[in-house]
Amino acid sequence: MATQGRRQKFLQYEKSRGMCELLVHSRTPGGLVRRPVSFNHKIRSVIVKLTIILDGSKLFMEHIQHSKNIIQSIERMAQDYQEHIRLVALLLEKLLQQNDRTKAVFQNNTLVITLPSSMFAPHSPSKGRAQLWLSSVVGIDPELPGFDISEEDVDEQPIDLEYFKNLQHFLDHVDTLIESIGAS
Repeated sequence: MATQGRRQKFLQYEKSRGMCELLVHSRTPGGLVRRPVSFNHKIRSVIVKLTIILDGSKLFMEHIQHSKNIIQSIERMAQDYQEHIRLVALLLEKLLQQNDRTKAVFQNNTLVITLPSSMFAPHSPSKGRAQLWLSSVVGIDPELPGFDISEEDVDEQPIDLEYFKNLQHFLDHVDTLIESIGAS
């Protein structure tokens, strides 16, 4: 009788956690139940983009506006821009070392890099993790002007019944080809 009471408490506890549908409370091995699987749920994922300004005039206009000596401000601007491009080259080198396909696109004098999700493994991609990677691995302060990290929610297509029908059709076709080769 005490076992039945503990079982009821366990069921209430699991039900409150939303686990009731996953567990079988019978004497079946492993306590698992076969449930129908629904593929109509959309999977949400996040991609992290790093936008880098490549146009020096956008980055360093403050040098000219806040200086009385135009020659010194142009020299400082040139040094800062050279350092900025060095950091961009260092970043691209680190991304190449990752051996992942990194998507990079030029848009209006900026370089937009979509960071690969494998770079964040085993965690999900996030702006905070990208900032940490940028500062600790690459050695770039993510707060520097010209570097902007953003997150974008991406709705991935749900896996539906049509996908599995097409997959089965393909496998049947492969089986037919194998059988025809074996009959020859």
